[in-house]
Amino acid sequence: MIYENHTRAGPDMSSAYRSTSGDASAGLSALGGFDLVQIARRNFALIFVLTAVGLALTAFWLNRQPLSYASTAAIMLRASETPSDTTADRTISAPVNANQVFTEAEVLSSRDFITRLAEQLNLIADPRYNPALGEPKPDSVLRRALGNLGLIDTQDPRMLSELSQIDAVVDKLSSQYSVTASEKHNVIQLSARSPDPTLSAEIANAAATQYIEMLSAEQTANLDHLARFLSQRSEVIASNIARLQTEVATLIQENELRDQATTSELLAEKASLRARLDAASSDFSRRSLLENRLDDITRALESRVAAEIQLAERELILSTETDRFDAVRQRLGELEAQREAQSPDAAQISRAERPRAPEGPLFASTLAVALVAFFLLGVLGAVLREHMNRLVLSPADAESATGMEVITSLPRLLDNTLKRHGGPHGVMAHDANGAYSNAVRALVTSVVDEAAAGRAPVAMIASAVSGEGKSSIASSMAVSASLDGLKVLLIDLDVYRQGSSTSLQAEANPHTLADLFSEVVPLTSYISASPHERLDVMTFKPNSRLPLRVFDTRAAQRIFKTIRRDYDLIIVDTPPFLASEEAARLAAVVDKAILVTRWRMCRRELLATTARRMTRSGFDVVGIAINGVSPRSAQAYGYYSYTSDYYTNGYA
Repeated sequence: MIYENHTRAGPDMSSAYRSTSGDASAGLSALGGFDLVQIARRNFALIFVLTAVGLALTAFWLNRQPLSYASTAAIMLRASETPSDTTADRTISAPVNANQVFTEAEVLSSRDFITRLAEQLNLIADPRYNPALGEPKPDSVLRRALGNLGLIDTQDPRMLSELSQIDAVVDKLSSQYSVTASEKHNVIQLSARSPDPTLSAEIANAAATQYIEMLSAEQTANLDHLARFLSQRSEVIASNIARLQTEVATLIQENELRDQATTSELLAEKASLRARLDAASSDFSRRSLLENRLDDITRALESRVAAEIQLAERELILSTETDRFDAVRQRLGELEAQREAQSPDAAQISRAERPRAPEGPLFASTLAVALVAFFLLGVLGAVLREHMNRLVLSPADAESATGMEVITSLPRLLDNTLKRHGGPHGVMAHDANGAYSNAVRALVTSVVDEAAAGRAPVAMIASAVSGEGKSSIASSMAVSASLDGLKVLLIDLDVYRQGSSTSLQAEANPHTLADLFSEVVPLTSYISASPHERLDVMTFKPNSRLPLRVFDTRAAQRIFKTIRRDYDLIIVDTPPFLASEEAARLAAVVDKAILVTRWRMCRRELLATTARRMTRSGFDVVGIAINGVSPRSAQAYGYYSYTSDYYTNGYA
């Protein structure tokens, strides 16, 4: 037979594309880089629209943004010098560490500091910052809707309380003010951004000045606190000195300690009395008088010595307190001089200048970021769309849904091409080597390839639902086989539409299916010639029913035996498999079956259900034919052979 050595691959190279297009329903995680490229190509319009709309919205938003001028001031933290104690005249130098730098940066970023900065700049009275002083926004339906959704505040700003106004001013100033710390150089940068270039410089410089003044005030307060402490200490020491002086004076006065001769005289008298007492050893009365006088002199000496010792102690304490008093007064004088000549622990090393050009909005970079972001959003939308799209988009979709091989894919023909040639079978007759003709020839090959010699194969063309091009393919296969020298019979069992027989201009038949298989009407009454040589068509009365198990009868077996003897190929066009159960009754007489599905029309679930029912009914399904593939879009779905001008000429 003429088809025995014909290639089965067909014009679409199904083996080449089977592994290139993954099933979207298998999960987004299974997508590879090539799959993403293919998805992007298939959904180019969606990605382009999302990206274009995103860029347009971004450009609109940028055009509505005010110009932003940035200015920066810098301050450097210095090592602070603190007294070692309250009276010592030496200081301890504390170096600046990273923790201190970041701590001071937090102070500069605190809401309390920003509040004081707003008060210093008197921004409370600035309508650019205080919404209560600005013009109220006009009411609109959109504004009310957004307010009801809680997306914006629709309260009249003129009704804000004083605290709310301050909060609003501080919030806006916080959005324009930023602090950056550099631990390496102990430098803190204060940046301000504002639509007013002069104000941006004022904010940065005012922040630096306020911070330095705050540090200076803290240092002054510390020195004042220390001076007050030393002053109080000096008063206490002075009081102690006065008390000690009084005690010394009292001791001197009461014990006559200023007269140094008194002690010598008492010692001399005591020595004399001892001598006289030794001489008057026998005179008891005189001896008694001398002993009494000696005791008085001894007590007087002891009292005087005790007073002198006490005086020495008081004078030593007095001297010590006097030295302390002098040291405190000296340190107090030094603190007063230090207070007058103090240096803050921070200095402004650069002033913020009025910027000459705006910093933003950054049109180019923002649009570039928006381009990337919305493009990725478009790709994500395309992936989700593919994931949710259950239509047959590629051979891999059909094969994964059914487990059957895709035999070929047929390109969609242009309407003017169909009109010019009278339908798909006319295209076959006109261009036997075109893409459509080669695809149909691959279908014919699939059903005659393994046919037994002398026994014409019966091939059924089925589809899940109507509108998938089943009848067009059946008539095209019949014309293709006849052009290749086979004698073909097309049996149009789709009695409800009769698309294949009508396209071949077959004569109407008033007899029913039951009349044929009951042998009431001869077989020849159902067969008529077509305009194509070696191609006959068998038709039946429209809407006639197919009796149950009619093909299991001996009459049916005899009829098909006759047909097989008279023809080389029998093609049976049937009703849609899911629309009519009559197609399932043909398993007894059909050798091969081809399942037709239309590209981007049939859902995978319907295709899978049809494949299961056909297999369960006993059909030998040789494969699937994807019909109506657009050659101009086919490459994005894994169809490669339709992309040349040779194949796309005349196709959609």
